Amino acid sequence: MVEEGKLAMHRIPRPILDAMTDPKMRQRAHARECGECDVCCVYLPITTEGFSKPKETPCQHLREGVCSIYSKKPDLCGDFFCTWRAGIGPREDRPDLSGFIGVMNDKTEDGEDFVRIDIYETREGVDRQVMGNHAVECNQRFVTLVRMFPHDSEVARALVCSEDDPHYGELAEYAKEEGVSSQWIEG
Repeated sequence: MVEEGKLAMHRIPRPILDAMTDPKMRQRAHARECGECDVCCVYLPITTEGFSKPKETPCQHLREGVCSIYSKKPDLCGDFFCTWRAGIGPREDRPDLSGFIGVMNDKTEDGEDFVRIDIYETREGVDRQVMGNHAVECNQRFVTLVRMFPHDSEVARALVCSEDDPHYGELAEYAKEEGVSSQWIEG
């Protein structure tokens, strides 16, 4: 059985991680504008030096959908881009339109390199087929584990992982034992 901590430590080859964190990739990702979307400023928890906010609470600096401290925003905010801004999915997958947000995690809490993508439903009534397709595209693009979380849950209910992933067997076993949907585990 795979422990929850092991899922968080999923590792990928250095070249793929470098591609994710490469400034040119981030520049391309930031070419896709947020527009009216402020889901990351409302839904996601933020904890950084000198600033924090809980999950599902609008940031205190958000004014009519716009960051009032944009030029002085915390590095955590400036460095963040969701999977949609990274070029995954059509316009309809933008978090405020789709009801889900994909978060790319490229560091563990102790600073080690890893990649995992977590996709969270941000409201009820999300089209899970669309969310699942988004997860599969994330998995194919970044060759990494993708976890999908239903609205109001801290427990992943679906995993996306390729059969050629070195952790596929462990993850498939985990999904089976924990009752996590394996319908999106790609082969």
